[in-house]
Amino acid sequence: EDMSFIDMCLVYNKNKFKAIDSAFHFMSLMKNNKSLGKQFSSLLPVLTNSEFFYPSRITFDGIISTGQIEIIRSSELRKQISNYYSDKSLDGVQEQLKINTQSFLDITTPKMINQEMAKFFTKRDFDVIPLEQLTIHKDPDILAKLFVMLNKTKEHNQRLTEMRTKITTLKDIITQQRNTY
Repeated sequence: EDMSFIDMCLVYNKNKFKAIDSAFHFMSLMKNNKSLGKQFSSLLPVLTNSEFFYPSRITFDGIISTGQIEIIRSSELRKQISNYYSDKSLDGVQEQLKINTQSFLDITTPKMINQEMAKFFTKRDFDVIPLEQLTIHKDPDILAKLFVMLNKTKEHNQRLTEMRTKITTLKDIITQQRNTY
C-alpha cells in the first residue's frame, strides 16, 4: 500500500515538473505575447497542489497498542519495522513544499486576476486589468517561488525514492524471515 502511495506521489510530481517547466516557458515569452497568461493560469491547478506520502500505520499501530509486537519473532526485523515507521525524513521536505505551494498560490492569484479571467469564471464584468496588462512575467517573487517549488519537488522525489528503497529492503527481510520459520 505504501509503495502504491509513493508511486502516486512520483507520478504527480512528474506532472508538476512539466507544469513548472511550462510556467517558466510561458513567463519567458510573455513579454512579447501577453496572451500566454491564459496558458500560465491553466497550470495553476497542478502548481498549487501536491501529493504527500504518509505511511499506512494501521497494522503496525495495532500490533503496538495490543502489545503483540512479539508476534514478530526477529528482534532485528522489529527494529527495522520500527525504524521505518519512525522515519521523519519526508516530513520536513513535505512541509516546506506545502508552505511554498501555499505561498506561491497566495502571491500569484491576485496578480493573475484580469478581465478575461473574471468574466470566464463569473460571467460578469469587473474593473480589473485586461489580460494584456498582466506583468507576472516580470515578478521576481513568482519566479523565485517557482524555483523553490522545482527544487523542493526534486528533493521530495529523492526522499520518496529513498522510502521506496526502505520498503523494498523491509519486504526482502520479511521474506527471508518467513522462509526461516
